[in-house]
Amino acid sequence: MQPILDKATEKIRFATGSIQLTKKQLAPLNDVLQLLKENTTISVQINGHTDNTGTRKINDKLSLKRATVIQKYLVKKGVAATRLSSVGFADTKPIADNKTSKGRAANRRSDMTVKY
Repeated sequence: MQPILDKATEKIRFATGSIQLTKKQLAPLNDVLQLLKENTTISVQINGHTDNTGTRKINDKLSLKRATVIQKYLVKKGVAATRLSSVGFADTKPIADNKTSKGRAANRRSDMTVKY
């Protein structure tokens, strides 16, 4: 099960300052949706992240909004809200170097943690 989530969340990246889900992001989210529908005992924590541009106050809010927009999408598509939680980490958990534009782009993301 984890590889599906890994594959899906690899593609959930955001533009600077954005919480918009694009059509490209909906395909992997639909994979997660299918996984959750087939495995009703699984819960998911949705984690939002930012790069290091902007203030901490702005990034705290932005990262939580990124997680929340995904949560709302999954609930709208039929996943019980009780199975989902959202957390914002701002720029505290980078996966790439924030000194490069490519690194910052990688850090503007949402990922998920499966809870059994």
